Amino acid sequence: MTTTKSSSLPVGINPIEKAQFLLGKTLYNGSNQLQRKLLGARKKELEGIHYLELGDPKNPPLVFFHGFGDSKDGYLLSSFPLVKDYYLIVPDMPGFGENPEDSQAYYNMQHMVTLLGKFFESLQLDAFTLIGNSMGGAISMAFTLAYPTQVKKLVLLDSAGFFYRDIPSVFHEFAAGKNIFDIETKEDYRNLLNRVFFKVPYIPKVVFNFLYHHINSKREWYGKMVGDLTNRLESLEQKEEIELFTFNNKVCEIRCPTLLLWGENDSLFPAEVAKRATPLFSEGQLGLLKKTGHAPQYEAPRQYMRALKQFIIS
Repeated sequence: MTTTKSSSLPVGINPIEKAQFLLGKTLYNGSNQLQRKLLGARKKELEGIHYLELGDPKNPPLVFFHGFGDSKDGYLLSSFPLVKDYYLIVPDMPGFGENPEDSQAYYNMQHMVTLLGKFFESLQLDAFTLIGNSMGGAISMAFTLAYPTQVKKLVLLDSAGFFYRDIPSVFHEFAAGKNIFDIETKEDYRNLLNRVFFKVPYIPKVVFNFLYHHINSKREWYGKMVGDLTNRLESLEQKEEIELFTFNNKVCEIRCPTLLLWGENDSLFPAEVAKRATPLFSEGQLGLLKKTGHAPQYEAPRQYMRALKQFIIS
């Protein structure tokens, strides 16, 4: 069964909570719509993938893959300095954003790359720079390995896809049965924000409540997605399962220039992961962003954009 879920009104809330939810939803969606309008973003769909197109198609192309639980709108704020000189393609990752949620599909890396491969084949986009955050970084590596001639340069932004037994990461937590995206209470959501950001940005209360209800409604789906992406990881002794979603032994095959751009205070994949992984790439370089957590495009857009543009033009 394939469904597309939206942030519907939570069941059992009182009239005041209902009004707050609707106001938070209006403010959040309105902010995204305003940013789309200011950027001249065009919303499109191809091969079942919803995406945003920004800038002039005649300019050098940049493609952005978002992280777990995020969507194509997550890159809007940091895209303002780019639209004048570049052509941006920002898809929702399979199973996220406005894309279908297919309960019968197995959303492992192979499935993700297969769907995205069909998308880019239909898009007929020439070789591009690929930027991926967190889960999107792991998918970016898998895509680059599958389609090496399409990716001209690669940027891994606090990327998943690396595993070191002696460097605790969110993969260790998944193996221990803890899914930080399983949000039951508002306190769970606050804890998630504190894990993602070095300094949590200001979020109006009604917007916070809306976002909490949204991610709370995704508990079952996100549980499936974490399981699919990590091949049902239940123990750090599952070596074969770990090798299927990590790239420690594969990145030497990535020949394009690669920037590992990392928040120094990332609590999901610590900066030590990036330091150890960088030498594995044939053309790898490391950039560390001070006082920044797991999502620099949100928390430190100026630092992130400065490093990104310098890498692109080098």
